[in-house]
Amino acid sequence: MHPVPRLAQQLVTEWAEDLAPVLGRSVEEIQQKGLGAADFPSNGSLHIKLMDGSFVQFEHAFHVVNARKFAIAVFTEHCGYHVFPFHEAEVSRIQREVLFVQAF
Repeated sequence: MHPVPRLAQQLVTEWAEDLAPVLGRSVEEIQQKGLGAADFPSNGSLHIKLMDGSFVQFEHAFHVVNARKFAIAVFTEHCGYHVFPFHEAEVSRIQREVLFVQAF
């Protein structure tokens, strides 16, 4: 994991209650141990389109939505943890189908 450690820990702490049911662990365990490699999916890309048409796409990532915070938190294995506004946002998991690869 390569996120800025202080900010990563802050987001894990702030979102631990939302992460607990997704990860199947207690809030306390998440706050103490953080996230590990097994928490991040490898099935496709997480694509988030924001209200102004901007978008981000991450590999090995999952998201959590919190309506009270008006936010979507994204947790990636290698590219940090991020928070985006959820107003008119669209979150998709994109599966890639390789149709051709040129062998050298």
